[in-house]
Amino acid sequence: MTKRKIPYVLAAASIVVAGLTAFLIGRYALSRDAPAEAQVSPTGTPVIVEKPPHPSIAAAMTAIAEDNTKPRFVGELNGITFLGMGTPVPRSGKIACSNADLREVPSSQAGSAIRGSELDFDVTYLPPGLSLARETATVCNEEVIAAGRVYEGSSGRRLSIVRSKAAPVSVAYVSRDRLKPLTIGGRPSVLIEPIGFSSTGVLMRDEEGTLWTINASEIDTDEALKVAEGIK
Repeated sequence: MTKRKIPYVLAAASIVVAGLTAFLIGRYALSRDAPAEAQVSPTGTPVIVEKPPHPSIAAAMTAIAEDNTKPRFVGELNGITFLGMGTPVPRSGKIACSNADLREVPSSQAGSAIRGSELDFDVTYLPPGLSLARETATVCNEEVIAAGRVYEGSSGRRLSIVRSKAAPVSVAYVSRDRLKPLTIGGRPSVLIEPIGFSSTGVLMRDEEGTLWTINASEIDTDEALKVAEGIK
């Protein structure tokens, strides 16, 4: 993690990257399942024949393509604002630093920095097989303004949780029908439902004026919501 221009962009970055990665993963899977085969015609001329992709991969890619034709939702939902690309993001009043003054804590010190800050949190439930892989922290004048923990498991399973002192704002990158307003653990939230190979995303705001961003890759949506419910 390098210096962040805006701390709540840090909180939303994992979800945005996951949405973009979905398409790349799909292309990769498609290329693996649909190799070109060389056959010989009756005249002896080689003919390249493309094998069709696996039905599940084809369905996922179709769903992604259809979703990409829909307008991205811009507006407010359950107290969380989704801004169009290029729209200036408001800075939280709790952040006194300029962008240049934001600093990433070295990875070896991030854990202790988080545990000594107002943004420390406990994850009371983890899907089986996941374990803590790393912690991240961004500070403003030595005050932690973004705290993150990443948990990883086998088969590409990955869970990222970031809590930041930020306005309840996210960049609009999905259609309205993929956004579901919920109340999770008493917090007004929005579930970003996965499509194709994409991750499940959860945005939550709390009474302390912080924003939570959860990204769950290769993890069932029900499990991701159970994680969010158990965060303290």
